[in-house]
Formats: sequence, C-alpha cells, structure tokens
Amino acid sequence: MSTKKALLGLLASVSAGALLGVLFAPEKGGETRKKISKVSKDFTGSIKKGVNGFHKTIAGKFKREKEQLNN
Repeated sequence: MSTKKALLGLLASVSAGALLGVLFAPEKGGETRKKISKVSKDFTGSIKKGVNGFHKTIAGKFKREKEQLNN
C-alpha cells in the first residue's frame, strides 16, 4: 500500500512541477492556457487510471476473502 501512495505522490509532484513550469514560462497567455489544459487532462487521466487500478485490487482482495469465507 505504501508503494502506491509513494507513486501517487510522485505523480502529483511531477504534475505540480510541470504546471508551475508552464505558469512561469515566458509565453503568450493563450499558449500557456493550452499547456495548462493539456497538463490537467493528462493528470486527470493518470488519476483515473490509479483509482481504477486501486479499485480492481480491492475488488480482487474482497472476492478472495469472500470465497475463503464461503469455503
């Protein structure tokens, strides 16, 4: 469980760093907004994948425990 937390923390840190890098880049506002939008979409996709993986892990453990209790 701690490995997953560390991975999510790393992912959040990288995303935050990328976002800050884009915010402080010397580009036009429109380009910066496009980059922020892309970073946020990528981050949202990563979070969804992480949540889905966590859900599958928990569901699998629950199913195994339920089967053991029924046997």
